[in-house]
Amino acid sequence: MPNVVLRPSQIYFLHDSIDCRFQDKTNMLETFRQLLYKEINPAAIQPIAVFDKNDKWWVYAGNRRLYLFRKLEEYGVVKYITAWKVRKIDPDEWKKRNTTTNGGRSVSIRNARQFEAKMQNIVREWRSNRRGTNIAICHAYHNQYGESTHREPYRHGNIVTHNNDHGERSKALFWIVVLLIALLWLTTTIFPNIASRRH
Repeated sequence: MPNVVLRPSQIYFLHDSIDCRFQDKTNMLETFRQLLYKEINPAAIQPIAVFDKNDKWWVYAGNRRLYLFRKLEEYGVVKYITAWKVRKIDPDEWKKRNTTTNGGRSVSIRNARQFEAKMQNIVREWRSNRRGTNIAICHAYHNQYGESTHREPYRHGNIVTHNNDHGERSKALFWIVVLLIALLWLTTTIFPNIASRRH
């Protein structure tokens, strides 16, 4: 089957509900946690199969995987996924699989109490760990320069710089300008006078 690259949010569910476990009995929440913490590469997950029908991409196989990918997209972990494009489908098989009651916009989770609440707990813990890691990096960088700096760092993306860096650059630029002005004065005033005296 040929591949197609799509945002998870572009793909619609075919079922109205999905079980909380995969066919191999792996818990979806645990898989979600591993994907969130990058213990599992999303590319290592078996691609879902999709079908283009009425100008909409439908998941033909992999509703549970689509659910996780949609959540990962929501939290900024995944932007696009590679899916298998099904060229032809059996109409009877399509009717059998198509149980959605809301146009494929969402699914409910079966056999799992408070599934969404538990997922939110995982996300909160993940976000808290990320903030803690960023703070630790800033402190480590600050300590590398010693306590004598006494300046708060600036953050540009993932790069941290200090105020004193900007001050040093400004001083260097100032002296370069001064030297250039002095050189210009010498070449237009002193040197011509010396040359005229020799003649």
